[in-house]
Amino acid sequence: MSFWTHSRLLHAVELAEEAVRAAADRPSCVCHAHSRLWLATALTHLRDLDRAERILRPETPDAALDAFDGSAETAARADLARSFLAFTAGDVDASARLGEQGLAAAGRSGPWQTLGRLVLAGCALRRADMKTALANTQRIAEDALMASANPLAGQCAWMSLQVREAHGGSEAVVPFIEQLVALGPTSREVLGSQPAAAPWFVRLALKAGDQTVARQASLAARQLAVLNPEFRSLAAAALHTKGLIEQDLDALWRAAETHADLWARASALEDLGTHLSGQHLRRDRAVEILELSSDTYLAAGATRDLSRVKSRLRNLGVRHHISRWSNVSRDQVGRLTETESAVAQLVVQGMTNSQVAAQLFLSHHTVAFHLKKIFRKLDVASRVELARTWSTPVGDVRPKVSRARSSA
Repeated sequence: MSFWTHSRLLHAVELAEEAVRAAADRPSCVCHAHSRLWLATALTHLRDLDRAERILRPETPDAALDAFDGSAETAARADLARSFLAFTAGDVDASARLGEQGLAAAGRSGPWQTLGRLVLAGCALRRADMKTALANTQRIAEDALMASANPLAGQCAWMSLQVREAHGGSEAVVPFIEQLVALGPTSREVLGSQPAAAPWFVRLALKAGDQTVARQASLAARQLAVLNPEFRSLAAAALHTKGLIEQDLDALWRAAETHADLWARASALEDLGTHLSGQHLRRDRAVEILELSSDTYLAAGATRDLSRVKSRLRNLGVRHHISRWSNVSRDQVGRLTETESAVAQLVVQGMTNSQVAAQLFLSHHTVAFHLKKIFRKLDVASRVELARTWSTPVGDVRPKVSRARSSA
């Protein structure tokens, strides 16, 4: 934790791995489960989702985290860690279910409960359920008053600002951004853990005309990336802020390619498409990029952001945006979540689970999990049967990298 709070993230992960190995000979000890939970959560923050998933969803039941000490507390913490992983992977439905389940069993306030509240607030925000988002952020603030220290203070502050911005606009939050980009402990915590945070700060500061705060946020993102070159999430955030401040379209595209976080990737694409839409000769490319952004928001379960991008497309004269389920019956759509629909659309195009995982920035384990649920909901037994049920698939919405780069 000390290394983590001082932005030495690789050392923090290495020490967590060492703790897991040291506890391996004592599987009945509470430190065995807790060290693995801490490692999985750190990897999720750094968007190393495959490794986090192998810890939280092991192939053998005997390796399950909640089986290590048999306690209800460990089981609840495992659910909260899985909720965070599901949210980061874009499965908002599963995330909310696991988060509510974990919080119900957790019982008292603490870092794990704070993480659960953060995830539930994030799920609600993506669904535009502002009442639930506000209730969870208020509960986080109440819990913080009872704690001597909050290791997630930066993320709590950012979530509070997101909810406030959704209610009152950017003017309501810009005065609070400066203290979150000053590279103190709170700043390092949020910028190192949430790759979409720094670009979000820059975007709002620029909208308010505060170039100083925008550049401060970008500098903080770049410094973290330099200190931790091993993690692509930090490099993506630095590229993203550079693209916003300098209106560097190539940097925005490279940020979108580099982001391992679905929501952060969608926001980079939205920023790129928005800049292109202001250039008359690039209107078609703007539409293409914004459609890709909307599909990525869809895969992240972010219906609130999806609505905003669709509004941008309508302003560009696009009245009938092709969604991933445009050729599926209304009854079939009703059975699937948005993420399941995104997975199904790519599977019927002939993609393997690994290819779908790469396209949607999910782990292949998560894709397999979604596919099982799709088969069950649509009452099919194979990928071929799914393709027949799904009707004629629409074309791949992802533009070729070379085309997007040449235009941008």
